[in-house]
Amino acid sequence: MRLYVEKERAVVTLNSIGDAVLCTDTSGNITYLNLVAETMTGWQREAATGKPLAEVFRIVDGATRETSRNPMEMAVEQNRTVGLTVNCVLIRRDGFESAIEDSAAPIHDRAGRITGAVIVFHDVSAARAMSVQMTHSAQHDLLTSLPNRLLLNDRITQAIALARRQNKPTAVIFLDLDRFKYINDSLGHAIGDELLQSVSNDCWLTCALPTRSAARAEMNS
Repeated sequence: MRLYVEKERAVVTLNSIGDAVLCTDTSGNITYLNLVAETMTGWQREAATGKPLAEVFRIVDGATRETSRNPMEMAVEQNRTVGLTVNCVLIRRDGFESAIEDSAAPIHDRAGRITGAVIVFHDVSAARAMSVQMTHSAQHDLLTSLPNRLLLNDRITQAIALARRQNKPTAVIFLDLDRFKYINDSLGHAIGDELLQSVSNDCWLTCALPTRSAARAEMNS
C-alpha cells in the first residue's frame, strides 16, 4: 500500500511540472511519459509504452534536417547527463514541429546499475524565434528589410579580404534616390516610406539604400 501511494505521488508530481519527462529502459523502449510529453510528442502513454524511443521521440537538426543522435544512447553510453543536440527540433506524431532543449540522464537502481534513461525537455520555439528576429533586426533596416550599414560593412570587409586572397577585383554599386527630401516635404513621410519600400522590393541588385534615419538626416541637411 505504501509503495502504491508513493508511486501515485510520483506520477502526480511528474504531471504537475512544466517540462516534458520521458523514460526508457536499457533497450531504448518507452516506459513512461508525463502529460506534457504526451502533448509534445502526440503520443498517449498507453500507446507509446514499449515503442522504440526513435518512433515516439522524433528529433532532427533544425538546420540540416538530419536525424539527431539518440540522447538516451549517449546518456547510457557515457553514464552521465548529456544535453540534447543544439538546434534540436521535435516532430510531433501529426507532423507539427517545435524547437526543444534540455537533457537526458541515465537511471540507476540501488546497486548503481543502469536500468534506463530519462529525457527532460521543453519547448523553446518562441525563444528561438525571438533570437532570430533580434539578430535580423540588428542587421537589417526596419523599414525596407534590406541589410543595414552594419551588415553592409561586414560583407564589404569579407569581400575585400576574399578579393585580396584570390587577387581579383571587387566592386560596390551604390544607388541613391535623388530629391528624396523633396518627396518627404511635399508628399509626407508616409509616402516617402512607401517609396523606399517600393524601390527596395524592386531592386534586384545588392545595393545600399538610405535608411529611414539617413533619409531624415538628408531632409534636415
